[in-house]
Amino acid sequence: MPLSLELDLDIKRVRQLLPNSSVAELTQRYHLQYNGVSARYILRNDNSGSKSPWARLMRRSSIFEVHSLPALDKALIARDRRYEANVRAKIDFGSVPFTMRLLMFWVSDWHRECDWYAWTFQP
Repeated sequence: MPLSLELDLDIKRVRQLLPNSSVAELTQRYHLQYNGVSARYILRNDNSGSKSPWARLMRRSSIFEVHSLPALDKALIARDRRYEANVRAKIDFGSVPFTMRLLMFWVSDWHRECDWYAWTFQP
């Protein structure tokens, strides 16, 4: 069963008296599928087209780590300002087969998206 995943990233400038202003938003899309011929999982980055083969998902925790994600241009941020980055992962529910959607409806522990993870930084 192929699975479409999305990684949402939102960067805002933190302001004291005014609401935070949006600096950049990015949605990175991935497609995870098992290839029976090679007996490997293939993770394809839909934005760049790059592919990564994985023999097993559970033994390779790095498949769930994000590295070197180009989020924004350096010209958009100032050195003397503070920023907040927010990231979350979610499954594209429309790409899930109908029978799996029915199962997900009845299983209460299944979540289509995680909570936002936020941190602040100052370049």
